[in-house]
Amino acid sequence: MGGQPLSAQPEYGQPPSGQSEYGLPFSSQPDYGAPVSGQPGYGHPVSGHPGYEQTGYEQQPPPPPYPYPGQQPGYGPMPYAMAVVPMSPPNSGLAVASMVVGIVSCGLALLGCCLWAFAGVPALLGGGAAVGMGWMSMKAIDDSRGQIGGKGMAIAGLSTGGVGAVIGLLWLVFTILYVVGIANIQPPS
Repeated sequence: MGGQPLSAQPEYGQPPSGQSEYGLPFSSQPDYGAPVSGQPGYGHPVSGHPGYEQTGYEQQPPPPPYPYPGQQPGYGPMPYAMAVVPMSPPNSGLAVASMVVGIVSCGLALLGCCLWAFAGVPALLGGGAAVGMGWMSMKAIDDSRGQIGGKGMAIAGLSTGGVGAVIGLLWLVFTILYVVGIANIQPPS
């Protein structure tokens, strides 16, 4: 290897003797405990700036916080999270009445198995009223252009009223046929 002893060369990955790993001589590295010329240490006045002193332990005011979405800068954080809930339009009273009367007429129609005509007539009348109120409220809701709500209740009243009216009518017809049939029975002679 060209006349140089092997021990004079540094090993792979080691800096040559007298130099740091960055190629600078060891004597040029600064002592990190003492200030370098021109740079003040903590608690020492800055040279060249009269009347200005800064210590490393003075508290600076914190930077202003980032504004929340939708918040103007400079007003501070929002105290509580606020949910924006869209307001729904008020429900039609006629739609609510239609739904209630329709449910009651369905209940009366189902009681017809026990009460026969006594439940059939009110179920028929209540169901007809529920269908009429449901129809009128749906028309009013559609004409209001979103100012009145409750279309689902109007549909529920229309459908339950129709079911109650149909079952009530069937019970009424059954009762009439039954009474007429009993009246036509001849006693055995």
